[in-house]
Amino acid sequence: MSKIISNNDLIRHRPTGVTILGVLFVIAGAFTLLGGQTALAQESGSILTVLGVLLIPLGIEILCIASFVVAYSLFEGKSWAWSVAVVVSIIGLVVNVISLVTASMLPMAAAVVGIAINAIVLYYLSKRNVRQYFGKMATPRESASTTVGV
Repeated sequence: MSKIISNNDLIRHRPTGVTILGVLFVIAGAFTLLGGQTALAQESGSILTVLGVLLIPLGIEILCIASFVVAYSLFEGKSWAWSVAVVVSIIGLVVNVISLVTASMLPMAAAVVGIAINAIVLYYLSKRNVRQYFGKMATPRESASTTVGV
């Protein structure tokens, strides 16, 4: 006997790539936290450093927490998390294109990698099954079967 699977079961199955994106957001949050602390340790004594010491940790914590919230929401298939991931990828793509145009050789390589990663993420997020998982497209309706009398 075979198990009957409804459309809702198919739609709510998290695609593997979404799990990977969620993990990437967790990693980004961790690096944001670590990177901000490193930047604070490297600053010298000026009024901007004092402001940075006061304001940067708050900003870093907000970004870190935001990354973790988006990651969790990607795992849960929240519609807004898909939108945030698209916006973040578009911003990353634009920043990397600008870096590619204005940078020296070493950052150019990083910009090319960043462009590729953001383009892949945007392509992936536009796939039908991924948009369905996040409720970004109409679910396929079960066709009503009718019989026509002869």
